[in-house]
Parts: sequence; C-alpha cells; structure tokens
Amino acid sequence: MAQAAAATEFKREFLERVAQNEDAALSIQQMTALREAIQGDEWPGDHPVDLRMSVPFPKRFFFVLVAGRDKRGWRRRQSERMLHPITTPGNKVFLTIFGVMVAALGYIVWDYIHIVAG
Repeated sequence: MAQAAAATEFKREFLERVAQNEDAALSIQQMTALREAIQGDEWPGDHPVDLRMSVPFPKRFFFVLVAGRDKRGWRRRQSERMLHPITTPGNKVFLTIFGVMVAALGYIVWDYIHIVAG
C-alpha cells in the first residue's frame, strides 16, 4: 500500500514540475498525452462489484472479481484479448474446478430442497 501511495505522489509531483517548467514548452496535446501515459496504469476502482480475496492455500493465492460496465475502447479490448487469452492452461483448470464446485453445490441445494419439501 505504501508503494502505491509513493507512486501516486511521484506522478503528482512529476506532472506539477513539468507543468511549471517553462523550458519544457510542452503543448497542451503533449501534456495531455504525458498525463494519460503516466496515469494509464491506475485502477479506477469504481466498479459496482469489486471482490478481492487472498487464500493461504499451500502458497498464498489471490482472487479478484470485478464487474461493471466496460469502458475500454475497441482497440484496447482487442489488444488485451491477444495479451491475456482466456484459454490458458491455468484458466482451464480453474474453470473446471469452479464448475465442479458449482455443480456440487447445486446438487446439495437441490437435495436439501427435496428433503425439506418431502
């Protein structure tokens, strides 16, 4: 958390110094591009669903589930699909295990409903 705060502070100070430095003579377009490049990696954090969990399995694993309206542009979505395909071996294993767990939970709930109703 301290690293994130330090990075944010650095970005703020850097942009202030560039804006105040008359020798830099950056145009408004260049300044806007520079600001977007520096701030582009920040997580907006304004999603309706934002669940984060860390699990101490043999080693510490973390899970993140974020859902909301997709505000990315078409090119960025295409680029990210190429960089982060859903069909990786790890994703396939995770989705298989998750599917089995959901099916088992469904069976347990279904059985419970029949016991209670019966």
